[in-house]
Amino acid sequence: VELPTGAGKSIIISELSRIYSQSHKVVVLTETSTLIDQLDKHLKIFLKEPPNIIKANKHRFSGNNVWLTMEKSYHEKRRDNLLKNCVLIREEYHKGKEGKRFN
Repeated sequence: VELPTGAGKSIIISELSRIYSQSHKVVVLTETSTLIDQLDKHLKIFLKEPPNIIKANKHRFSGNNVWLTMEKSYHEKRRDNLLKNCVLIREEYHKGKEGKRFN
């Protein structure tokens, strides 16, 4: 999902996750753990149960069909078959030529 800052990416991702999770495993990829925390807050509102979280210092397994993780963790867990065969939603981020991240 690619939108300018403040345009509602978290809300759109939350609604897409809610809809697709009724019949599929949904994995939402982010670049930073801060974005995982932000999406976690939104998803708790949209979903009946909190999403699963996989990140370096926090793992939460709720039984929900929605997973929040970072790119590196996703590729590691995909090798373990945990996150295969899923709907993948990527929270897009952009870097300028100086390496600064833009959402």
